[in-house]
Amino acid sequence: PPAGVALAGDQWRDSTGAMFVCTADGSPGTWRRVVAQHPDYANAGGSINLLARPIRVVDTRPTSTAPLKNGGNRLAPSTNTTFQITGTTVSGVSVPAGATGILANITATDTLGSGFFSVFAAGLSPTGTSTVNYTDVSIANFFMSALSTGGALTVRCGSNAAHCIIDVMGFLY
Repeated sequence: PPAGVALAGDQWRDSTGAMFVCTADGSPGTWRRVVAQHPDYANAGGSINLLARPIRVVDTRPTSTAPLKNGGNRLAPSTNTTFQITGTTVSGVSVPAGATGILANITATDTLGSGFFSVFAAGLSPTGTSTVNYTDVSIANFFMSALSTGGALTVRCGSNAAHCIIDVMGFLY
């Protein structure tokens, strides 16, 4: 953000197209980034960017070829499992560093009874909300979630163990 005196409500856009708003008067003021555009997605038209194709970054099934697989083990009940989303490449496609969130599908499969997955940015506490509820059948659900500042996502498994699949379609930057 610019140096010098700023007033709450001032707006500024940098050379990469990121937009900032001053939220408190001062020198230089308190600035918050409100919109940014990833340089590799310059024609995407905003801060939500769709990947060229969905990528399967997580698949915990033992036969999976996904890069993140939790050792081929189901997610254990009442535990949090963290996955590094940014920088994980699948067939040359990845969510870039600096992404603040993702648009994705999560699937619970090969479950050992009823349960749920809750998704949230790594480093935070579980919220008690459910992203997908499962019984004895495979089930998928779309979600949007923030990522940690380092680009990681946590999945909390509740009740009974299940394999987890996450297919990413886009990201927020």
